[in-house]
Amino acid sequence: MKLEYAEETAKKIEEKYLEREAELYQNLKSEDSQLNTSERETYFNSRNNISEYPFHLNNDLVLAFGLNSLMNDYEPFQEDYEFTKSLFLELGWSWKTNLIPYRDFLNLRYGISYQINSFSPKKDQFFYSDEDDIVTLGDRASNIDGEKSIKLIYTNLVLPIHLEFGSRRYRHVRTFKNGNTSFSRFNRNAFIFGVGVYGGFNLNDIQRVRYFDRKDELYENLNLSNFVYGFSGYVSIPYLMTLYAKIDRSPLFKNQPESLYNVSLGIRFGIN
Repeated sequence: MKLEYAEETAKKIEEKYLEREAELYQNLKSEDSQLNTSERETYFNSRNNISEYPFHLNNDLVLAFGLNSLMNDYEPFQEDYEFTKSLFLELGWSWKTNLIPYRDFLNLRYGISYQINSFSPKKDQFFYSDEDDIVTLGDRASNIDGEKSIKLIYTNLVLPIHLEFGSRRYRHVRTFKNGNTSFSRFNRNAFIFGVGVYGGFNLNDIQRVRYFDRKDELYENLNLSNFVYGFSGYVSIPYLMTLYAKIDRSPLFKNQPESLYNVSLGIRFGIN
């Protein structure tokens, strides 16, 4: 009788447990369904209020450096200069906006840059300016012992503008009712190509003669062009670097019988 009573009691407990478990399962299922419905409604409501901007604006720092050379209308490179010692440095800021709505394939990049260019003549040659402001490169009248180097240095402030194909940034700003949410995604495998022009002003120019055992001598007023302009371009290779080149179409020295133009080739940073 005790065994039968214990079995009957255990059976009743098991039935109540199963009933309670089934009831709890139904409650959880109902709550989850309500929660999912609420989340879906919130999602679709927010999607209806999303508007992606057709045009966007990015900006970044520009840093470029490399080698300079001079050319004329007949010869691509002049042999009177130390190619590995004739350097340029460019530092600036650029802005970029897409030209096709919602797409990054075609962009306009523009900004402002400060350029430092230098040329080192071979064999201790020197730039001379005569009474007619004609600049020539020749040997110094007196060779002073202890000379270390002779270098022409000039600085420009230019406004470059480029037409850029491709971009590593391919998502932009989205706005909701409760404010703005900004996010970006990047494609580091992107191949970027840019070509454009620049124009600006010559800020300063000096010719420096450096000695081993004394202070430098500085010579100014070499009749450099006041206005500078030219063509420039860059190619960004995935995972490697950005190659950069620029060609001045303004003569280095103004009002000369034979015009000389600066050609630069180097590496550029700051292509987002």
